[in-house]
Amino acid sequence: MSFGLSHEIRGRLFEFLLLLVVCGSITFSTAYINFQWFARDLETATAPGDTAGYLSAYLAPEDILRGGSSLAFRDYRLAVPLLAHLVPEPPEAAFRSARRIDTLGLAVFKFAVVTALFNFAASVLTYAICRWFQLPRLLSLLGSVLYSALTFVAAVNGIPHVDSVFFFAFGLGAYALLTRSYGVLLLTALVGTFVKEAIFLLGFLALLLPDEMRTRLRLIAVMIPGALVYVAVRYIILPGDRDYFASGTFVPLIGLAFHNLWTLNGLEWVFMGLDFLWLPLLWTLLRGGADRVLVRWSLVIPVLIGVTILGGSDHFARSLVLAYPTAIPLAMLGIQALLDRIESLQTESAPSTVQLERSSLRVAPDELLHS
Repeated sequence: MSFGLSHEIRGRLFEFLLLLVVCGSITFSTAYINFQWFARDLETATAPGDTAGYLSAYLAPEDILRGGSSLAFRDYRLAVPLLAHLVPEPPEAAFRSARRIDTLGLAVFKFAVVTALFNFAASVLTYAICRWFQLPRLLSLLGSVLYSALTFVAAVNGIPHVDSVFFFAFGLGAYALLTRSYGVLLLTALVGTFVKEAIFLLGFLALLLPDEMRTRLRLIAVMIPGALVYVAVRYIILPGDRDYFASGTFVPLIGLAFHNLWTLNGLEWVFMGLDFLWLPLLWTLLRGGADRVLVRWSLVIPVLIGVTILGGSDHFARSLVLAYPTAIPLAMLGIQALLDRIESLQTESAPSTVQLERSSLRVAPDELLHS
């Protein structure tokens, strides 16, 4: 039953169904597990790290909108907490009868829904990016699965955090750069700046495109309104006195972050940014022959490490996920080359294997006489 749909639309629907079955399963399971342990931990302890600030922004956004000198840079990341308010309240039957969901638990649940949806959307986006680089459907599907399985992608799925939405927004901006979708790029910059201010790293990807400088500058210009809005809100409409650079606290933090980069723990965090995808990614770059955009965009990897250090942080696994629009396709090309090599080796060994099998079936004449 085709319902009058064209073959192309039906094919797209089947692709989405395939992604829903595969990536949706991974997203749902990790979101559910993370939601369960986070909600359980809240019963005996306070929310850890950044999640406390995001929960406060959800529970009392009016405190931030009133402004004040106590505002920190995380307080301007209001898009995701406000988005969580749009999630309908679940019926009580959705939870175990012995479990009571209070206001805080409901906030955690709504964040879990938002992060899971955007995590799945980012995996679909990864598939679309791989297909844009003309990778086969099966490898593109594998790429979307491996994105969902990245350490920090899975870690923030289902908990009160903004990174799942931010990863999607950054990938959407990268896809808009590839397809020259100026409207999508403008919207991504305007909204993404209040998801996380690092959305403007898309400007670096625009500069790396192998196009005329006029085209690259035009793409960067599209993102300027988002930057202007952010500056107006943070420094004019809702100014705060806890600015990272103006306070001077960034100097020792940068030194500490740079030192931590070269420790065993720092190298572990770098590794966890892309996990074992580092191996096929680097192999592809060393072999050469990859798409020029992918090769040029791979320069964003050291830039992300540098930006993380300038931010006074050593959470390299979190920032390196932003390289997925180039890292995943490059890694898939490496995996494809590895599969081709395996097939080639098996093909070369096939004649000798067949000959060995035939020789084992041969019966000597004297054996026939004695049988």
